[in-house]
Amino acid sequence: LKMRIAIIVDTFPSLSETFISNKVLYLARRGHQLFVVCNKKNDTLFNHLFANNKNVTVVLFSKQKLLQYLSLHPGESIAALSKGKDFQKHIYKKFKINTINDCNADIVHFGFSGIAVTFLPGKEDIKAKKGVSCRGSAEYIKLLAYDERKRLVKILFDQVDTIHCVSGNMQQTI
Repeated sequence: LKMRIAIIVDTFPSLSETFISNKVLYLARRGHQLFVVCNKKNDTLFNHLFANNKNVTVVLFSKQKLLQYLSLHPGESIAALSKGKDFQKHIYKKFKINTINDCNADIVHFGFSGIAVTFLPGKEDIKAKKGVSCRGSAEYIKLLAYDERKRLVKILFDQVDTIHCVSGNMQQTI
């Protein structure tokens, strides 16, 4: 069974996140179609790692795509005006969810819980099954130190289909 998988990260590929590049390579070599949706693309590293891989596509949250989205969804702009000072935040979140849905993925995987919580509320508008990975200081420090982070992560976990923890210790923390 070949799947369409969207992976949501900030920058792709990133030298400090080789585990994500390795996961994308592994899944692409198995014939799955990968869409890495991100804010920034490292073209040099991408060309080095994924040069002739037709199963990997980077989808950027770019200003050009945002303007295109706004022109195709004028009703969203009008509706967002009712959000007052949160107008930009609301529109940008709708744009990002629309960009993810345009991948027509079977699974959307958020590489980090911190990225996933930025989609709250609204994650329920993502059409695919959703998963999130929990790793590092975001869970070990922020969850223990910040009540707001705890609250958001609880909401997040109610909206995803699967939670991936990188270790047994992480699973206990979560």
